[in-house]
Amino acid sequence: MAGGPRGVLTFAWVMFVALLPYFAYRELARVLGAGRLRALFLHAPEKR
Repeated sequence: MAGGPRGVLTFAWVMFVALLPYFAYRELARVLGAGRLRALFLHAPEKR
């Protein structure tokens, strides 16, 4: 990997930012249940 220490830190920051949504989604799926989380994200809201 080129760039020295600054390049390594930049790469680590990019990976952190890129993987944060993945781990957040995984943890929310664990807490709420995969079906409930999928319903929140993918289904249209109910009309009143």
